[in-house]
Amino acid sequence: MTRVWTRIAIGLWLTAFVSCGTGEASLEVYLVRSPIVDEDPLEDGLVTHLHIRVSGPEMTPVETTSRFHAGGISTLSGIPAGEDRVVQVEGLADENGYAISRGRSLPLTLGEGHQRIELFIARVGRFTSARGALKQARFGHSAVVSDRAQLLVIGGASSGTFDTPTGPLESIVRYDPTSGYIEHFPCGQVSGRFCLSSPRAQGAAMVGSSGIIVLGGIDSAGAVTEVEFLDPLLQVVVPRSPLAEGLVAPTVIPFADHNLIAGGRGDDGTASATAYWVEPTGAVEQLVLPQRRFAMSGGLSSSGGVLFGGFDGQGTISDDFFLFDSATRSFTVHPSDSEGRAFASAVALDSGAVLFVGGLDSAGQPSSSVDLFVPQAGRICPLGELKRARWLGSAVRLPDDSVLIVGGLTGTQVHSATGDTEILDLRFVVLADQCEQLSGALLSATVPGLRIGRYAAQATALPNETIAITGGLDAAGRPLKSMEIFIPN
Repeated sequence: MTRVWTRIAIGLWLTAFVSCGTGEASLEVYLVRSPIVDEDPLEDGLVTHLHIRVSGPEMTPVETTSRFHAGGISTLSGIPAGEDRVVQVEGLADENGYAISRGRSLPLTLGEGHQRIELFIARVGRFTSARGALKQARFGHSAVVSDRAQLLVIGGASSGTFDTPTGPLESIVRYDPTSGYIEHFPCGQVSGRFCLSSPRAQGAAMVGSSGIIVLGGIDSAGAVTEVEFLDPLLQVVVPRSPLAEGLVAPTVIPFADHNLIAGGRGDDGTASATAYWVEPTGAVEQLVLPQRRFAMSGGLSSSGGVLFGGFDGQGTISDDFFLFDSATRSFTVHPSDSEGRAFASAVALDSGAVLFVGGLDSAGQPSSSVDLFVPQAGRICPLGELKRARWLGSAVRLPDDSVLIVGGLTGTQVHSATGDTEILDLRFVVLADQCEQLSGALLSATVPGLRIGRYAAQATALPNETIAITGGLDAAGRPLKSMEIFIPN
């Protein structure tokens, strides 16, 4: 009943008539939002106009701006039918003003006949709650975008601590970025079951050929060796050949059509020197790191995969980095120009560089350091400082190649969980091809933070240019079931 009431109370119908060579089609867009009352993206007095835009390949974008009337109908005609049409609606401060709110669809097909979509709209430049929540609170889960452009939240732990997760989960949750709707697949001995065969937390998930590959992690018996292939379209789970050695919380670097899984904790709980080169089918080739590593940070650069820092076999934080050559399946060791860290966040940039943010330093304290792997120089070099030191936070690249830094721990206790958020502006950073050119290049700004401070969450860039923050642990160390959505300005 709550969901129906929410739709009626906050819904807005927009009608777009679509013309094509053999007839006409009509598209109805139903605007929906978070059920949290204080997050109204179409607040009366703030939003005065709606801007509607439909774009796609081989067509000139069709758009219109009209005065906003709650419950009113806007008409947009002359849109060529076809595939990969994107519908965007913005709530404006005035007819030519800035966007206060925005909703953007995934690519869809417009053909003849009547069609309807639900479009999730939210405030720009701040976090808002998703329309629903994860059925089970969790951390140590995987969050990956499927080849059908939807977010899958897989497994995780429902209890315990970050160091000792318990209550491993088998459940899979799907989030549709267009409608903002969260779908929970059934588990147990029921029809339509779509869950992991092997419950796990702190595993790895990656896109394969027409599905998702899940491997590694930890369950109640120890490190998991099972590899599973998930087909979200058919909703089936197919086992693959198991790993020779299970890895807990490994570092994942996606390549063009393969994935590198490296380090983590082995079954004995210590840092591992095992790595795997994962094929799109889920088949794996075992590799060996030059040294044991756990809690590394990694990203794909134009020079290959970069793995930085982490704990070595003696429990010491390293300041070295490994460079992985996918052609030879080999690693080389290099010293960095920066302080060593564990649990840092890493983001691969379009320029071919890799950004490393925050983490736990060699003294066991949160770090504010921001470093950059510069492929032309083959070095990791200091770039600047965060406004607030943190570790176990999340970092994700925004559509303009700036980087969103969110959440984490600002101390060594769970009560230091923060919702503080900042955006790193890298427009001058990406021009540098030598470390000496990085001085003063980093710009940063704070933005409104998370609704709930959290650490060990997952931040995922979605294909409709929004960011999803899922799960994690709060300032009391409790797993979270909430999902927050950020729409960049």
